Amino acid sequence: MQTPATIDVFKGLSAADAESGSLSHAIHLVSGSVNWFASGSYNLVFAVTDAAGNVATFTRTVSLTGNAVFYPDYASWIAGQGPDGVAPELLEPTADPDGDGQTNAMEWVADTEPFDGASKLHLGISGSPGSVQLQWCGRSRIRYWIESTADMNRWQPDTEKLDTDQGYSFTLDSPLSPSTGPRRFFRLACEPRQPVFVPP
Repeated sequence: MQTPATIDVFKGLSAADAESGSLSHAIHLVSGSVNWFASGSYNLVFAVTDAAGNVATFTRTVSLTGNAVFYPDYASWIAGQGPDGVAPELLEPTADPDGDGQTNAMEWVADTEPFDGASKLHLGISGSPGSVQLQWCGRSRIRYWIESTADMNRWQPDTEKLDTDQGYSFTLDSPLSPSTGPRRFFRLACEPRQPVFVPP
């Protein structure tokens, strides 16, 4: 059984329509949740809608054993990553085998794929006059928060830490108003949830 930090409940799901083609990008969770703190089976209902308004739903079951409710240490996590026979130096915490600018240690904390350059923690920024909106795609059992700075040296938290067990795509609920003073820079920070079960 995978640990929750390595479970992507959307992985492998696909949908297609004769007129619209692939609709995999439109699949969304409509009901159900997983209590990552407790073993058991959890039913998640997904839906997708085509251009004509036709809706299809389907259910996926996530099953957790007791040993699945803790976050893996780096050694356990990296052992399950990468192709067979990968050079040992590419598994080091400071390595960046996919060349996406994030080290293996950074990808472990963010629970992204160290051998897939498209899988990385990314902060999207959009805005309108007087406001800034920040979006990112979250992973389960990770806590996220936004930090800002005016000088690129002293970073201060701008939000509370957000637990993302209930969803995967996030937009900050309250758009951040830019400062009327110096230009501000924003970054997305994260940390793995702490273990809640230690196997014997």
